[in-house]
Amino acid sequence: MISCKRSAALVLKSQDLPLRRKEKIQLKLHTKMCAVCKTFEQQTNLVEEVLKQRLSTEKPEDLSTFKIETITKLSELN
Repeated sequence: MISCKRSAALVLKSQDLPLRRKEKIQLKLHTKMCAVCKTFEQQTNLVEEVLKQRLSTEKPEDLSTFKIETITKLSELN
């Protein structure tokens, strides 16, 4: 079983690079057993998705609304 630190590193790596098969399996097993890391993975994926959507469509002056909506969505995961 990998550590929470390694799990977090894999979650962050997966945002930019494809994980190797072994890494995917390790992460999946860890997040099935660790609720904290599962929540971290969900929140990280949500932030990444929202950022991609917003940065492609929003104007810079809309960032405060964006921050409020992001915080609201993150709190809904808990």
